[in-house]
Amino acid sequence: MKRHLLPEEHELALKRAEIERLGTLLAQRECELTNYRVELQEFEQRYLSQVGVRYAELDALDARLRSLQHPESLPDPQVQQHAENAEAFAAETRRAAVVATHRSPVPADDREEIKRLFREAAKAMHPDLVVDEDERTRRQRLMGEVNAAYARGDMRRLQAILASWEGRPEMVDGSGAGADLVRTIRQIAQLTARLGHITDEIAALRASDLACLKARVDDAAAVGVDVLTQLAARLDLKIREAADALAAAGKEGR
Repeated sequence: MKRHLLPEEHELALKRAEIERLGTLLAQRECELTNYRVELQEFEQRYLSQVGVRYAELDALDARLRSLQHPESLPDPQVQQHAENAEAFAAETRRAAVVATHRSPVPADDREEIKRLFREAAKAMHPDLVVDEDERTRRQRLMGEVNAAYARGDMRRLQAILASWEGRPEMVDGSGAGADLVRTIRQIAQLTARLGHITDEIAALRASDLACLKARVDDAAAVGVDVLTQLAARLDLKIREAADALAAAGKEGR
């Protein structure tokens, strides 16, 4: 005769089915996040190779032209060369940083709390505290997230990482359906939290300057317009004009 499941056993079976569903969904979302990051990186490389380097070259030519047109402002050739290099470097840096976001200064009280959270996380989950290689690898990944959150001054992310660590399933002692149920509930909470973080990360990426630029370029490409190639062509024309002006200014200065 088949034994009837106890209430906690029935609930445990339902929770395990939920874990299976969430695990499948999480794998899909992790793949979506990774693919989108790769798309943005590839677009950024294309932008820099087609457009960014041309902006840098044009800025360098403009800097040299200004120095010839106004030599009294920079009498020292070494100073002038340094200024030209600095300006060209700054120009390319601005274009390369299209994904950078402007962060407000972190209040002093928050900075202290962020430091405290970082120390607590490092003490709890540092990879050197264990010898098991699988656990060590997992802790290295977590500490990478901790370090990134600390560098951003992201207190909420540090709090979330610590809360997830303290609520991990293996922290539950005991055996039997009751203990298994608690561990399963915690695992579901972890999976759900990670899905939420992925949703936030994708939303932040889609709102970035780089993603907005990529969307405009993609929209134009859909109707047969190659925006970056057109922009590169216009910059090439400006570079030739600047080079001609520089050559003419050099002849006049002789």
